Amino acid sequence: MRRAVRCRRIAALVCVVGCVGVACGVGSPPPPISQASLVAHWANDEGVRIAFASDHTLRAVGLDHAPGAEAGSCPAATKGRWDFFGPVNDSGSSFSDESLTRGGMIAVHGKDDTCTFIAVTRKDGQALSLCLAQDPEPVCTDDETLRRSRPVRSR
Repeated sequence: MRRAVRCRRIAALVCVVGCVGVACGVGSPPPPISQASLVAHWANDEGVRIAFASDHTLRAVGLDHAPGAEAGSCPAATKGRWDFFGPVNDSGSSFSDESLTRGGMIAVHGKDDTCTFIAVTRKDGQALSLCLAQDPEPVCTDDETLRRSRPVRSR
């Protein structure tokens, strides 16, 4: 039941992001990132840090102040799961699926199911970054942007 509610909440957000992006002329999909490239420590200068692991788990710090999370929904430190979203279908919807190995949008689910948000890939020069903002504008501010800092070691 909890997973169904979480999936509907994130699917609705993806639908809104996709529709607003097309309406604003942004329209182009975010650049895809492979699972191998995503599995790393990502951070920003505001103290948000997320470690994505290859088994689809994550550890995060600072999400209580992350722009992409619903206000007050995330604890300062959390564990959870992540997965990629599939392509947007004809009705404008997309669903996250743990079997996908690459994508431009990543669903982040906190352990307690209240901390859910989307990280959208952005091209920053030659490097990819993750934008935690819910606003689909092509520019992501520094406090919304996470940059890859180092790979995550195998467990």
